[in-house]
Amino acid sequence: MEYEKIHRKAEYILRKIKYLKNNRPEDAERFKSDETMQMAIFYGIQVCIEAIVDIVILTGTKVYEKEYEGDYEMFESLFEEGVIEEDVFEKLRKMNGLRNAIVHAYDSLIVEEIYDNYNGILRDIGYVTDKLVSKL
Repeated sequence: MEYEKIHRKAEYILRKIKYLKNNRPEDAERFKSDETMQMAIFYGIQVCIEAIVDIVILTGTKVYEKEYEGDYEMFESLFEEGVIEEDVFEKLRKMNGLRNAIVHAYDSLIVEEIYDNYNGILRDIGYVTDKLVSKL
């Protein structure tokens, strides 16, 4: 059952990545000036990261029977146990920070920085999702 939930979340992430790739802003100026586009892009990135965090938590609590204490603690625990590699651990930390910035620091979010790192963000989301699912 838990594997089914994890795979559904992974499929959801892949659909969102496809949407985000197909709707990549054409240029930084348009992205900076189009609030509707920003909201759609930020939401897509946010829900991808939240689904990844859900996969990590499900993997930790249901597959490896770890107690949930917090997102970062779960990342660290799975890293220390050798369940996830260091690069995945670091990407998880960075992505969770990006999600927090999108959700909580909307007034100080640097739109141009998101635009400049857009392909890398999508690449990291896909990479981490693939690595997590391949562990199951």
